[in-house]
Amino acid sequence: MRNSIKKISYAALIVGIILPFLVSSAQATATAPVSQQAKNGTTVRASGDISLNATNFPDASFRTQLAIYDTDKNGKLSEDEISTITTMKVENISSLTGVKLLTSLRRLYIANSSIAKVDVRGMESLQWITYAEHNPNLKELDLRDCPNLVTAYHSRFNETVLISAGMTKFTGCNLVKEHTGNIIIDLVEFITIQPDGSKTADLSTVISPTLIEVFKARTQTGFDPATNILTIPKDQNVSKYIAGNDENGNVTTWTFYTDYDRYKPVPTGTVTASYVDEQGNKIIADVVKSGTAGEKYSTDKLAINGYTFKEVQGSATGTFTEAAQAVTYVYTKNEAAKVDDPIDPVKKDVKTTTKIVSKKITHKTTKKLPQTSGMNTTLLTVSGIILLGTLTSAYALKRKMTN
Repeated sequence: MRNSIKKISYAALIVGIILPFLVSSAQATATAPVSQQAKNGTTVRASGDISLNATNFPDASFRTQLAIYDTDKNGKLSEDEISTITTMKVENISSLTGVKLLTSLRRLYIANSSIAKVDVRGMESLQWITYAEHNPNLKELDLRDCPNLVTAYHSRFNETVLISAGMTKFTGCNLVKEHTGNIIIDLVEFITIQPDGSKTADLSTVISPTLIEVFKARTQTGFDPATNILTIPKDQNVSKYIAGNDENGNVTTWTFYTDYDRYKPVPTGTVTASYVDEQGNKIIADVVKSGTAGEKYSTDKLAINGYTFKEVQGSATGTFTEAAQAVTYVYTKNEAAKVDDPIDPVKKDVKTTTKIVSKKITHKTTKKLPQTSGMNTTLLTVSGIILLGTLTSAYALKRKMTN
């Protein structure tokens, strides 16, 4: 009995010593800053300071624009500094990677950028996003798991917007409700499988009353406007409808997926190879290659008659991306071959022959002149002597006869 009492006493003592430490540790864990997690498992924000580096924010222009919120200029955004970033306009960027670290952001404006995709999935504070100002390459926005998002003002480039079922505050364009753009609605966790294998969803729990009103404006196959129930046949996991319009009046499509991440289309991309001279003029037609995003591609340096290859601009080889890519091969035009004097060959030969003959004749004449001159001098001398002798003889004879 006494041994049992001792064991119980020792156990109580050990528990009394260890328990406070366990409680303290649990409390510290509960109150410590932790990373927020989006439904898709990606980290929305890490605790503590956020370094303004290429790892967190790959786009240099985006980092520069964020630096104005670094009030102590230590190259980092503290939690207090991040809390002040509630409205932000970004320009001249090609990537928005890192924006999810701005957990207090409520209004986001994107303008004058080459950006192709905007991913703000899981940003619970976001309420407004505008991207209508000169973003011609923007084709897709992932707005899923943004429960407080109300407005996404659409551009003129027929982009696609992904939203999650349950985003019942989302109304799309804040100016004209029909200007919804192309919407993809992810119904995962919001569908009911019926005994016959069909899938049903109550759209009043999926999208906002504003969007339901737009959807009801047309007769939609498989949709009951009285109950707001959408039915997807058993052999389908995707159902597409014509619903709203874009800013140019073109009809836009709404596509419902039973599970977008599982059944989404395989992304593809294109690479266009252009062949131009040094002034940028096309020499031959472009060569366009397409493939699945992530696959390797290669373009060809072609031999073009009359031109010499100079340089290639862009990546001759690489991997396909969802954004279109371009490669330009530059060529120098060869100089035209020199053309001989366009004289008839026969006439040319005659001319050459005549020239040669003339030269020969001149040569012969020059050679004979000294001979002709010498002969004439000799004849004149002999004639003079004979004439002188004749005159002398005549004079002598006349004088003799006189005497």
